[in-house]
Amino acid sequence: MSVNLSDGMLYLQNIVEPTVAEFRSDPTSARRAFLACVVLYHAIDRVPNRSGNLRKDWRDKSPSFLLVDMLANDLKHARSDLRDHPVARPHTLALAGSPALLGNMAFNTTVFNDFGEQEALESVLSAIESALTFVREQFAGGGQAS
Repeated sequence: MSVNLSDGMLYLQNIVEPTVAEFRSDPTSARRAFLACVVLYHAIDRVPNRSGNLRKDWRDKSPSFLLVDMLANDLKHARSDLRDHPVARPHTLALAGSPALLGNMAFNTTVFNDFGEQEALESVLSAIESALTFVREQFAGGGQAS
């Protein structure tokens, strides 16, 4: 049976929620964290007749979606253009625990004995969960920011 992944709710159910569940079951995996951010961020592509400003609208309404956007684009581009966003900057520092942990993809997972990584990944999971709730609400309301 094929699933229409252009439908936002079906995309959430079949791609996003299982990917987030995999990260939830393995919360020390940076790979699963980034995959969850990427698939969650791309839910916005499933909004029918979306406006050109929908990404900005969703980021403005949800700091958690803004963080997911930043992390997803860090993975794709090695550095997000949102790092210095006035809303993202304090959250990014809190997410990473300290500026010293900021590296490629918002937290540095390559530092030997990086004791802040687990706390950063827990913060990422919390942001993903919150952003997923926000995205579900957006799809339930038709997808467009109000």
